[in-house]
Amino acid sequence: MKYILLTLLAILNTISASSFASGEAPISIENEVVTISPDLVSVEYDFKNNSHTPINKTLKFTLAFNSYDPNSKCPDVPRRASNFRLTAQRKVIDPTMSIQARLLLKNGSYKDVTSTLHNIGLTDDEILNYRNYEVICENDAPVLTGKYKENLKFLIENGFAQNEDFHPVWEVSELYSFKQEFKPGEQVHVVYEYTPTVGDSNNNLGAGPLVVRGNSLHSAARDLDKDDVRCVMLGVVPKDISKAMHDQIPYTFRSVLHNVTSDAAIYGVVQNFTLRVKKIKQRNSMMAICFDSNVTNDDEMNVLSHIKNYLPKKDIITDYLYISN
Repeated sequence: MKYILLTLLAILNTISASSFASGEAPISIENEVVTISPDLVSVEYDFKNNSHTPINKTLKFTLAFNSYDPNSKCPDVPRRASNFRLTAQRKVIDPTMSIQARLLLKNGSYKDVTSTLHNIGLTDDEILNYRNYEVICENDAPVLTGKYKENLKFLIENGFAQNEDFHPVWEVSELYSFKQEFKPGEQVHVVYEYTPTVGDSNNNLGAGPLVVRGNSLHSAARDLDKDDVRCVMLGVVPKDISKAMHDQIPYTFRSVLHNVTSDAAIYGVVQNFTLRVKKIKQRNSMMAICFDSNVTNDDEMNVLSHIKNYLPKKDIITDYLYISN
């Protein structure tokens, strides 16, 4: 009997070891639901411990990268109000917050420059909010202060600041993390919410012409077929507006960029992924949803997509467009 039990344990250990060797992560995302609206993003996860032993894992969540916006210092355009809130198994968590800064290189790749900016004396707050480059509004001359001013030559020579008006060009993101203990085979439900950033040079807030070409719409704010990202435009353009503007429709927009690629880099494939984008109930309003999969359902309140074995290659962009009369 003892021999049989030992043999069974050996078989189970072999199966467990072979499953991880074939690519199954010890901690995986079984379910993920992303809900997007203009003012709130909510993300729900079911993390699972696929091993037969307890695991103490640091879970990390990275918000979308944003770049400097000359309008962000205007009184009516707040730069950041993430209001990040996190729960695990319905318990409120106080996560650790750090920042990540990156620089776009000429070859199109990104370089992590967080430590470089720290090494010249910039704090997390100064890096995140571009504190030492002060502009009251877009057309005002900048005022340089602190370590930014002291290191301006270094920043320009190494591509951290523009040579013309000295404004910073690195992109920055907030990273939230906490430690979670997983029992063998346990599934842990984690939820976080945040308010999307308003106003940055990635077109999170702005205005422009909307061009009608046949039955499709094109926005100067987005290249809607770039990098294999499918973009779906939803809504009806009033014919009288189209004719009056000679097919040039003025609009304002609010854009929400949500980071899903960082999760993919850490946790791999999501077994069951759901995207829910809430529609806006407003006359002459439209939406453009850009992500690397298909929209599978569309009802009065939401645009939905359900995907199995999802491994995102691009982040999700949702443009909310408000067409002027």
